Amino acid sequence: MNGEIHVHPSSLAAASGCERRYLWRLAHPEGYEDRTTAAAAVGTYVHNLLAGQDAEAELQEGGPVALDNITPTVDVLRRQAVRMAETARFVLEDERLMIERVEHELGPVWMHGLALDMRVVGRLDIQARADEHAHERIAGKRVIIDTKTSASESFPSSVWLQVGAYGLALKGEEQHGDRLGPAFGYGVLHVPRVLLAKDQPEATLTYAREGDEVEYWAWQALERISDLLERPDKQTLTPGWQCAGCEVLDCIAHPEA
Repeated sequence: MNGEIHVHPSSLAAASGCERRYLWRLAHPEGYEDRTTAAAAVGTYVHNLLAGQDAEAELQEGGPVALDNITPTVDVLRRQAVRMAETARFVLEDERLMIERVEHELGPVWMHGLALDMRVVGRLDIQARADEHAHERIAGKRVIIDTKTSASESFPSSVWLQVGAYGLALKGEEQHGDRLGPAFGYGVLHVPRVLLAKDQPEATLTYAREGDEVEYWAWQALERISDLLERPDKQTLTPGWQCAGCEVLDCIAHPEA
């Protein structure tokens, strides 16, 4: 495969799961640009509020939102996001983290050392600075934080691949392609989206034990994608477990496709 390849950190988990579905999504991005989910729209609104940006303008320009039973109207979406942003600010301050950047546009950042000319693109949720009295895993470090606003009580472990890739890209951006250097601290801020009638549950901020481990896992995932895209048999790979119950009918992973 020739040419520059753009990889979004959020796609790393997909590539680590079903290889064929990942390839299908890479070849058919238009199939995933229909409507924004309510969870994603609320999350973007929260990010913009934290950044002091015009959240309303992006909501209006973002196209239709697939509302659901937790976020049944756009007005509810706005009110949920305001409450969740306030909760996020409180947690960050309580954890002795000072926000440096929110929704930072990354890339395309060249990933030196991969077989293919791969570049990481995307928007980093939060970059913060922890003071010396913060949690021991992040004290004195710059911290890369991904925010999750799902209604579930937990988040998948694959999120660490995503935040690690953001960290590698930020290093590459600052050091002109060099991914080496001191590891960042990494965290996942989970602010659940709940019905307005309920009390906002406590947000949780979870830190990775070792930043260099997170970056190593992310690098392995990027190498996996690089190797996958170079394979001459990439159209005949074994279907992944996601095929059971999958709604993507024209996916190349389906046997009848």
